[in-house]
Amino acid sequence: MTHSPGNINSMAPWIQALGDGAWTIYFGRAITRQANARALSFCSLLARHAGTGVLTGILEWTPAFTSVTVHADPRQETLSGLDAALLDLAGQAEDQLPPGRTWEIPACFDENYAPDLHSLAEACSLSPEHIIERMQESMLTVGMLGFMPGLPYLDGIPAEMQQPRRKTPRTSVPERSIAVAGTQCVIYPWQCPAGWHLLGRTPVPLFSLNWKSRPALLAPGDSVRWRPISVDEYLELEQACAAADWQPESLLADAQTQAQTPSARFSLDSEGCAPAAVAESRSCLEILDGAWGVSVQDEGRSGWRYLGVPLAGAHDPETFRIANALAGAPEGSAALELLGGGPRFRVAGPAVRCGLAGDALLKVSRASGESLEIPSGRGTVLKPGDVASVVCHSPRPAYLAFSGGIQLDPVLGSRSTYLRSRLGGLEGRTLQTGDRLETGSLPASEQGCDLLLGPDPAREPADDAAPVELRVIAGPQRDHFTPQALEQFYSTVYTVSPQADRMGLRLHGPALEHGELGADIPSDGIVPGAIQVPADGMPIILLSDAQTTGGYTKPCVVIRADMPLLGRLVPGDRIRFVEIGMQEARRVQHEAAAAFRRRLDAIERLAVAGAPDESRLRRANLASGIIISSSNE
Repeated sequence: MTHSPGNINSMAPWIQALGDGAWTIYFGRAITRQANARALSFCSLLARHAGTGVLTGILEWTPAFTSVTVHADPRQETLSGLDAALLDLAGQAEDQLPPGRTWEIPACFDENYAPDLHSLAEACSLSPEHIIERMQESMLTVGMLGFMPGLPYLDGIPAEMQQPRRKTPRTSVPERSIAVAGTQCVIYPWQCPAGWHLLGRTPVPLFSLNWKSRPALLAPGDSVRWRPISVDEYLELEQACAAADWQPESLLADAQTQAQTPSARFSLDSEGCAPAAVAESRSCLEILDGAWGVSVQDEGRSGWRYLGVPLAGAHDPETFRIANALAGAPEGSAALELLGGGPRFRVAGPAVRCGLAGDALLKVSRASGESLEIPSGRGTVLKPGDVASVVCHSPRPAYLAFSGGIQLDPVLGSRSTYLRSRLGGLEGRTLQTGDRLETGSLPASEQGCDLLLGPDPAREPADDAAPVELRVIAGPQRDHFTPQALEQFYSTVYTVSPQADRMGLRLHGPALEHGELGADIPSDGIVPGAIQVPADGMPIILLSDAQTTGGYTKPCVVIRADMPLLGRLVPGDRIRFVEIGMQEARRVQHEAAAAFRRRLDAIERLAVAGAPDESRLRRANLASGIIISSSNE
């Protein structure tokens, strides 16, 4: 259900569906203190009421300047009435900002750290000294976090300093740079591209897993004022803040106690992760060749989007779940995601079962001298000393899972890797030669059988000439496009461009024309599957590593049932979009989930590879000779 405002100047909240698993509640179309206060007040109401009645279906929420996006728990079977309950609760939001914390953050405004100081001063008809004075005098309010973990958007830049973004964005700005544009100020936690005016730098990190209270320094509702420092003080503080035992509470003004953050998360522990194997039941893999683009992923890092931390997780959730089922691992266990490169490894501990799913092949050299080629769709027992390697036939995601799952310490409740911020997995990076991965070992009672996935009865023969159809639901900014643009969008066959990664896919095709409301909006919540259209009119489909908020229009969102299909797209693929309604999307999701569960439940047990059970192989329609067994000479 979607409730839109009858009067865009009305302060009554309204709600828009963001796909079939999330809603965005809006408190205004323009950025104002009142709209921001009501959005954050609504977050406080959610914190008090989530988990009760209809609101038990809520997983987390993401505050933005004038809105809050609420994400439903994907395990919830029915979401009936949740949108109406959210809108009713939003009507109770107050106009006063919830209590936050006030921070005095050291900032160096030396021109070596402020390359845009003089140009901004000239554009504002002010002196550089006046610009610095106004920055020091200003009390800024954190309206939201987004774009990357811990990045704060602060409001309250004086009117005389307000200028649009730079005409040409920089390809990279240093970490912890302080920048302004319009009424807002940001601090970039990491090196990244940016188009704002750089006026200084702080030695204080914006995000750290070493902090006791929360991993982000700032949260929505907090206030910030700058404490000017010299270059020498900057360098001294930079070294002090980099220490593992440094805590940020020393920056709180007037020794404040910790205020309640309008959050959607509960602790820094491993809640939501698949259980870890006990030390006595673990095995180890020695990585002989890390290959390219291999990372550890699980179901994602839910609960932290309010601090700008993306969901991440498996690109193709269906193939990921198949790999874990074939390995006999607990559902949601961490596995290796392969995006075109296949690793080579040796079993350096007790036996494990290895499940491979996707367009790939497993080659095994037994310690006994036997060589095997094992097709995808089988869970294979590997014994101590066995060496295995994966051959990927395409860049589409494949997954390599192991009995008991990959045993790494969870980061913010997940073992998933988020590369852009070096978060989770193997120290936030891809797999490397020389790594050692602990996994759960295989009980002796399971070491005599492999697991086999049968054919998918619902999958039709592939037609390489036909475009992939993605079903979508109307998005929250559909009214920003002309009717002709929407008609063109749904009649066009787009091509996935080479600009594709885990964050999103850029599409090639005719540009879409925005209407009078334009291409830019106050940043609001994002979900994987959302389709953004910036000012150039070229659509971008957001994927697993999508940012938590975005400031571009979204005409539609891919439904949850088609997310596995979306995750398998690669450059050169042709796609078209088909719009459906909310009720149909939920029916399709329910049917797809039930069919997939039946497929997993039908996984068969058979003899360990090397002594295949031929009758089961024939029933699974596997041609003889796909599994090749031979002795080394």
